[in-house]
Amino acid sequence: MHTFFSACLDERIRACVVSGYYSTFRDSILAMHHCPCNFVSGLYAFGEMRDLVGLHRAAPAPDQSGSYDGIFRAPR
Repeated sequence: MHTFFSACLDERIRACVVSGYYSTFRDSILAMHHCPCNFVSGLYAFGEMRDLVGLHRAAPAPDQSGSYDGIFRAPR
């Protein structure tokens, strides 16, 4: 999560790898009772996670998503 949001906001970051966080807010964090440490309160009102990925600018940002991860499933 920290890597994801840091790459969205800090233009000094030229590349990043996010493992096990890309999904959708609706299908992951907001779909279950989960600790608030993985979500920025109120952020969903501004867009879905895929909208934030666009903030990575042109930086390389490969990701890893597990097919069987119960919280952060691979995006559909």
